Amino acid sequence: MTRRDTRRWGSRVVAVLLAAAAWCAPRPVHADYQVYAVTDGCTADKINPGDTVQVQLWLVSDNLDVSNSVIVQLAFSSPGLVYNSLTWHGVYASSTFDNSTPRVFPTVVNSSVLLGGGHPAGVVDIELSNVAVSPFCVTPGNASTGACQCPGGQCIGDQCIGGDNGGFPCTTDCAAGSSCTNRFADGLLATLSFTVPMNFSGMDAVVIQPIVDEIADGFAEVHSSAPEELALYLACVVAGDANCDARVTLADFGTWAGCVTGPGGTASPVCMPFDFNDDGDVDLLDWSALQLDFQPICVP
Repeated sequence: MTRRDTRRWGSRVVAVLLAAAAWCAPRPVHADYQVYAVTDGCTADKINPGDTVQVQLWLVSDNLDVSNSVIVQLAFSSPGLVYNSLTWHGVYASSTFDNSTPRVFPTVVNSSVLLGGGHPAGVVDIELSNVAVSPFCVTPGNASTGACQCPGGQCIGDQCIGGDNGGFPCTTDCAAGSSCTNRFADGLLATLSFTVPMNFSGMDAVVIQPIVDEIADGFAEVHSSAPEELALYLACVVAGDANCDARVTLADFGTWAGCVTGPGGTASPVCMPFDFNDDGDVDLLDWSALQLDFQPICVP
């Protein structure tokens, strides 16, 4: 969809950004666990009101950390997005201990989703909470391919409780390349689906802040560094209109100078209205288009 096409919506385009980073960047590496998000493999995506975006949460460690329980909140700086679904991955995929809130979909994200102790009034947030108990066959790509077998009993940790093999390790009849484990190591943690309503009336910049309540391996808490924030940037749809007054005037021309990147550069989120040809930079090609949209203010 081109910039011109998006003008049909009349007021704004939604761009999903992560920490104002480049559109498609390699995932960060840290010395302990960190939660961060991408959409379609990139740190940003542009969607129109009425469209849906899939946000993937990754739990990353370069220190061989493992965990089997996680509680993460996502705090929104503005209400109004529609929360459609939550899908867990890896050992959490088939857990019976999913206590995430909300549990009913779709739900409009607002300050009444999480209430009570530990959830201050007026805060717009959701919670992801899960515990992996029974081991699953997990591929190196963190896809769950089914529970490990314990005939007549149940796999608790890595032992069979009850049944024919009680007291013995669970049988690991996983497919080739998979391992039998109830520990989450490194990879895709969960996928969340959000829709921007056609009548969305939230702020022009919505920040989604992951807040790690706890990541643990059994009873031992695993250290985590500050998560990466995810921002929803609502840009004006009228190309060249930097101040969102639905016209291109001298006020917008004044903003232009600070947005020029030259060919092949990376425009910042606030400079998106000047990227007329949607190539990620602001250069002389965009300048030519900007002049055509100029609307001088008549002074009587």
